[in-house]
Amino acid sequence: MNPDNPFILVNHLKCAAFELPIADDEKFGELDVRKLLAALEDEGVLHHAGSRWHWAAETYPADHISLRTVTSDNFLVIDTAARDEKQTKRRQIIAEVDWGSAFATVYPKAVYLVESEPYEVQELHFREDEEKVAYVKRVQVDYFTDAISAKGVWILQRFADQGRPAYLAEQGEVLVAEKVVGFKKIKMGTLENVGSGEVELPQQEMQTTAAWLTVAPETLARVSPSREELIDGLRAVTYLLHHLAPIFLLCDIRDLGSWLGDTTPTEPGAVATRESAKRRLMSAERFNPTIYLYDSHAGGIGLAERVFEVLPQLLERGLATLDACACKVGCPSCVGPVNEVGRKAKATAQALLRLLTA
Repeated sequence: MNPDNPFILVNHLKCAAFELPIADDEKFGELDVRKLLAALEDEGVLHHAGSRWHWAAETYPADHISLRTVTSDNFLVIDTAARDEKQTKRRQIIAEVDWGSAFATVYPKAVYLVESEPYEVQELHFREDEEKVAYVKRVQVDYFTDAISAKGVWILQRFADQGRPAYLAEQGEVLVAEKVVGFKKIKMGTLENVGSGEVELPQQEMQTTAAWLTVAPETLARVSPSREELIDGLRAVTYLLHHLAPIFLLCDIRDLGSWLGDTTPTEPGAVATRESAKRRLMSAERFNPTIYLYDSHAGGIGLAERVFEVLPQLLERGLATLDACACKVGCPSCVGPVNEVGRKAKATAQALLRLLTA
């Protein structure tokens, strides 16, 4: 993670001021933080007296900061079969799952692993007026589950743009909607798909920041006349950029989300069931494919702004990665598994990136 990210830095300044007053000329690492300190004084949590900034709030700041996630709104995972020495049923919390991951990991009938032991989720309670809990039961199975999600991204507001002959890059606010619609059962060891199931969960929506790249129609025409080949190549580029971006952002790959869609202005609404991005773009009347990279945290933590700044270097690193990878038609180290992106995806992605970096 990037300790100079202002969203992260502000919380650390709060904790630092609680421990000891911060002097006017004191730096936090290599940064001059006086503007941030003044902003915290405006919020009423710091007070400037003499040449020092003192903690002025009644709360203990570290209580409100999670070391693992941006929010502390977690689901408890409770073993329903737990009993004490007298065989009396008791409430045993065996894990906690953050809100952002819960709907894709502890949905009903999911197999959730705790210290390599499988537990099946019996119920998931998440209403606002009740405790957020996933009730699980220990089971003996030879498979784990993988959620199937439908996703959509809608542009809410544009903040900046940079036009190139081959593409248009933009940065702004987006609405990300995601819904878990089912799951696959994956056999341990062989990773075979041994079954599936349906899931009925509400759609999750998040307003956040994103950077997106729309490839010019002329660029697409120079690469291939086949819309299917272009979509496979763009899916490969999306996978590649998503996995390379953390190198530039100093973050975990899960802090960043990706999606291949378009910029058609539509009213934000319901996510389209199981329809894949490829099928949706294949049937679209206007073909303007767009690669989105967005903050996985509500409101954003500054990652999208950084993606927008380093996008040219990111595209160059992507092309260099493809050229250096020894695989012939693609692999998880570059464009993703071949059975997901297609056998022509790597070649199409290379052609696209050569034009995007020209």
